[in-house]
Amino acid sequence: FQAEDGIRDSVASRGLGDVYKRQPPLVSVVCATMGSRAAFHGLLLECFRRQTWPAKELIVYDTGGAPSPTLRDAGDARYVHAPTHVTLGAKRRLLLGLARGKVVAHFDDDNVYGPDYLATMVPHCAAAELGKKSRRPETLPEKRAARRRRRRCTIYRRFLG
Repeated sequence: FQAEDGIRDSVASRGLGDVYKRQPPLVSVVCATMGSRAAFHGLLLECFRRQTWPAKELIVYDTGGAPSPTLRDAGDARYVHAPTHVTLGAKRRLLLGLARGKVVAHFDDDNVYGPDYLATMVPHCAAAELGKKSRRPETLPEKRAARRRRRRCTIYRRFLG
């Protein structure tokens, strides 16, 4: 697990560093796509496979006429194909229901993600989540800074209770 030193120290100081080293949380990478975007499906798989985060799963919900051969034949992805069109919001709700991880990351099929994307973002989100719960900011600048930290976190932390 690789991350920036400051974030690693922040997470470790709150007691999560050792937990992540022993057993990193499962990250569910979800992607909503459609048949007309089949040209991007190989890119999506490649970006997912190159992620350095050890515990991850890929779940793809595809709508369109024919199933994507690239995704259908990928052994390391859970692939759901539906021939009827549904909205992006409905696809994402379905994907969240299928996700098993404590952390959910939304990947777009036409974006490129560096190999350390998950390894960098998961500790950032953990630090932001812990910082949010530690104490309530007293002043307006502290409140704004806390809001900015939470907005920068582009993957969603799910707590399964």
